[in-house]
Amino acid sequence: MHSNLLDLKDNSRKIRMKPDPRKRHLLKLKPHQKNPKPTIADRVKKKLDEPPSKKKQHSLPSYNNSIRFKKI
Repeated sequence: MHSNLLDLKDNSRKIRMKPDPRKRHLLKLKPHQKNPKPTIADRVKKKLDEPPSKKKQHSLPSYNNSIRFKKI
């Protein structure tokens, strides 16, 4: 009995291959939107893909030195 129910579910998935008209705006970009605004997820992914910049790493030792030799 259970296997029949599973088969029906699988068949219903196969039938529903048409794209959802409510999500059409996500699938097709309008011609004037060739460069869509990047989402927050895209920006985070881009930051993770980039290696950390060396400038930031060089600024840390000088910051530490200024604390170490600061007159109290």
